[in-house]
Amino acid sequence: MKFLYLALVSGICTLASAAGPKGAQLRDGWYFIKNPGTGKYLQASGASASANVVISSGTKRDNQKWKLTNVGEGCVTLTTALGDFNIDVANGSDANSSNIQVYNAYGGDAQQFMVLKTQTKDVYTIGTKASHFDKALDIESNRSADGTNVLQWTNEMKDNQKWIFEKADGEEEAECWSTALGYPCCSGCQSPITEDSDGKWGIEDNDWCGIYPSCA
Repeated sequence: MKFLYLALVSGICTLASAAGPKGAQLRDGWYFIKNPGTGKYLQASGASASANVVISSGTKRDNQKWKLTNVGEGCVTLTTALGDFNIDVANGSDANSSNIQVYNAYGGDAQQFMVLKTQTKDVYTIGTKASHFDKALDIESNRSADGTNVLQWTNEMKDNQKWIFEKADGEEEAECWSTALGYPCCSGCQSPITEDSDGKWGIEDNDWCGIYPSCA
């Protein structure tokens, strides 16, 4: 019965993903967000509303530390460790070149994003809800110098739009309980499809995966 259910649900998920971006589900927590092409990190320029977001060499300080919070429907917010400020698309615009900043945290569309899979494992683009996920966080003009601006641009999965989420909270990943049953654990938290005596189950890549017990 579980396998029939998987086939039915997988079909629905495939149809849904064909109509929109394919999101990844990362666990809530603190991350450093690095562009793999330059090795530079997303950084808040200050602890105030409208402070700019740029890239800079890795220091692992609070201005490069971001709290990812899942807020539903595949979206996340990204809050700087400097204070109650979220990454924000200036003025909630859906236009190319709209600036990326931090702003007072309120969780509206301008502050919601979707972590989108690329063809490379654990490398993502960050789509903006303000653009209906058509646009993504982009390093301006593909530059690599410290202080280069980050803006919004049509998501073409180019190197200057790719990001790696490095865990910053120092917590070791909980043991993956489902590997003993022949299944991987899910790459991130998600709503369970079903639950049995072993634990809660989700679906990734058209197969079952175990949901970490630490997921809410």
